[in-house]
Parts: sequence; C-alpha cells; structure tokens
Amino acid sequence: MKAIIDMHTHTVASGHAYSTIHENIQFAKKHGMKFLGTSDHGSTMTGGPAEYFFHNLKVVPREMDGVKILRGMEANILDVNGNIDELDSKALDGLDYLIASLHIVCIEPSTKEDNTMAILNVMDKEKVKIIGHPDDARYELDYEAIVKKAKEKNILLEVQLSNHDCLSKYKKLKKLAIEHTNWDVLPRVVVAGNVDPQDIPGVKVSYLNLNMEGELCI
Repeated sequence: MKAIIDMHTHTVASGHAYSTIHENIQFAKKHGMKFLGTSDHGSTMTGGPAEYFFHNLKVVPREMDGVKILRGMEANILDVNGNIDELDSKALDGLDYLIASLHIVCIEPSTKEDNTMAILNVMDKEKVKIIGHPDDARYELDYEAIVKKAKEKNILLEVQLSNHDCLSKYKKLKKLAIEHTNWDVLPRVVVAGNVDPQDIPGVKVSYLNLNMEGELCI
C-alpha cells in the first residue's frame, strides 16, 4: 500500500515539530507522494504560531518539486461547544481545510457525553474536513454518534496507529463505519503512524478522494 497524500503534517512553526515545510516537501517527493497538506497547530497550542502565520500561507506555492501543496491548520477544540482557535475570515478563506482535534493542553478530558459533544459540534465549523486522532484513549467518546455525524457531514476520521494500543479503537470505528455506510462512502478512516496498515486484517485505508483528473477533492 502506497500513500499518495499526507494531510496531517507539522513544521517548526508548531513548536513541537522539527522540520521545515521544505524538508517535509522533500520527504513527500522522495516517497512518491502527490499531495502534501501543511497543517500547523492553531495559536492556542503551546508554542503554536500566531494568527498572522496563517494569513501568510498565501506565499507558499501551490506546487513544489512536483508535489501539490494544500494549506491547512490543525485547529484545537477548546470546549464542549466545539469552539476552536480564533481565525479571522481572511485567514480562513486562505485555507483549504481544517483538522479539528482534542489536545490535553487545550481542553481537559471530561465525560463521555461532553467529549463527544465537543467533536459533534466542531464538525459544523466551516472547512473542518478531518477529525484528528479520535482514538486518543484519554478522551472517552461515543463512536457511533461520531461516525454517523461524519457520514452526514462528509468528514474524515483520522486514526493514528502509532502503537498497537490503538487497534481496538480502530476496529470499533471500522465496525461502526461498515454498519452505517457501505464503506465506499464517507466516513473513511485515515491511517497515520508507525503501524503498517497491511498488518491489520481487513483494513481499508483512504487518504481522501482524487477525481479522474487526479485533482484532490475535499
């Protein structure tokens, strides 16, 4: 299985990553990727960039070294209402997509109901295309409700299989997705991390849709 796109990447601007956007592009090119989404954290994340950073993403070319570039942000979910980092309309208009994620430094784990409601509400935000790592064991979630809303809103669910402790949550998400969709319809599970998807029996991975011309559809 060969990845052609990575939508969840960070640079030194996020404060806890150590590569530049150019280094990320070179890595993508080396591994035969067609698309790279640059998605540094919103400003609420400790060490994250200021809002003007996202205003200035317009200077990043749409293609470099044969890799098409998408401009995004990993938004931090801040409360049960699904509020995220402040971003004015000018900055938001310049972005192709948002990943919305729960992070300990931005929102403490709460009840299953509140954690779930935070994700359901953020799905209604403009340009939210991906829910980041809903398999984080620190946040108890109602996966059935999340899968149903993801299907309704055409939103991807990212599972970060960084270790085998995530497999049980992945399998639960997969089972629910099969129950509520024909699996050729969103939600799809985007696999990221160090576990080879081929090691997981029956896994089907999607990295977002490409149309017949090879252009990204988000």
